[in-house]
Amino acid sequence: MNPSVELRLRTMIRAVTENILPAIDPDDSLAQEQGRLLLGHLHALLQQHGHEEALRSRQRRLLDRLARDLLEAGSGGPVTLAARAALGAALADSDEALSIAVERFVLATGSDGDAGLREQTAGLVLAHAAEEVRAGEVWFRAMGFATGIEAPASVAALLEEER
Repeated sequence: MNPSVELRLRTMIRAVTENILPAIDPDDSLAQEQGRLLLGHLHALLQQHGHEEALRSRQRRLLDRLARDLLEAGSGGPVTLAARAALGAALADSDEALSIAVERFVLATGSDGDAGLREQTAGLVLAHAAEEVRAGEVWFRAMGFATGIEAPASVAALLEEER
């Protein structure tokens, strides 16, 4: 029988905590730091395991929502209209292509978008970024990179918010 990923991660955490970190010279600050960083990564992997695809799907849903909201926002000149058409077409494309289309649309609004569109775009992009930061706060909390941003206690709780 093969041990589960969870069991393997827990075993590594125990090895680092009980054997490896105590054996590192306390005066070797770099080795101590790297050992604690390794332990943080193992804790993060344990918390994240099994949630990777759900988080990726969540990120895509948020990106789709941003793109659709941008498509409904304000108006502009020919540069903005061309970027809007490309953004609409990118909804059926990869995450990367959609992200690039969003970026190009935002840049286009600075070229010839009306003031209302530029204001709406800024608000939508900032709201999207805030959601991404919240997810990052949860995803990397086990690493000790807390920013103080209010976020759910676990990856599972973050993903449950949408249900």
